[in-house]
Amino acid sequence: MQDYALEEIKGCIKFIEEQTGEKFDWDAYFAAMKVYNRETEYELQKWEINKTKYPQLTGANFWLYRLYYFHLSGGFDKRFGKVDKKVNKIMLKAYEKKTPVSKEMRHRAIVWSCPANYYTNFAAWLENCWGINVVMDMETMISYLMFDTTDKEQSLHDLAKTYQRVTMRKHTKGGYRNVVDELWRIVDEFDADMVIMYDQISCKGMAGLLGIFDDQARERDVKFIWVQQDLMDCRTISRREMREQVNKYMTSVLQEKPVDPTLVDFDDSLAW
Repeated sequence: MQDYALEEIKGCIKFIEEQTGEKFDWDAYFAAMKVYNRETEYELQKWEINKTKYPQLTGANFWLYRLYYFHLSGGFDKRFGKVDKKVNKIMLKAYEKKTPVSKEMRHRAIVWSCPANYYTNFAAWLENCWGINVVMDMETMISYLMFDTTDKEQSLHDLAKTYQRVTMRKHTKGGYRNVVDELWRIVDEFDADMVIMYDQISCKGMAGLLGIFDDQARERDVKFIWVQQDLMDCRTISRREMREQVNKYMTSVLQEKPVDPTLVDFDDSLAW
């Protein structure tokens, strides 16, 4: 598969050169990849802090940035590196002071499967209502490969491998090992006691493994909450219904009381 992706990349370069009459600018490419590598280093620093008892980035901060900005920049927009440097400086300062990231952290959660794009602040609600801190999610834990910035052939190999590990490829299209075993690896690494599993009803990839996930979660003593959603369409399953699925689990299964009772139920049907 990687060899196929590599040939596709080489074919694209050749096609562009033929159509434009311009040669591929390797100097510009390597310069961009050096910036990308540095941005990846900043990203990995954030991950390492979140593995500790004092995580500093929770909620939707990780996946929104990773999914919609980090990969789109591709090392060409140097503003990202400046922002990362500033954010990591603040993060490390807070970590050294052991500053709590939220009012009350009862559970460390991993979010798996595709998030509901119509409810990007769902993880913020989990944190503020129930003390469920999302310390890592599937859309963030994608490619973190460093690019070779001297050897052309190896660098294209790195690019091909990165394309194999981008959003919606690394886990949901990667088979049992990538979607099941990878989840438990991340649960262990980030010392999580809970998994929020999105059941994206228009794409049933995760649902086919429902029994396997539930059985293995029980074996590992990991709390496992299935949350149905429809990715882009809140008319099918509303934000309120998503929250109610968590509410029922937290009150009936765990018999916990909310951190903030005012957030258990509210009408946001007119929200964007």
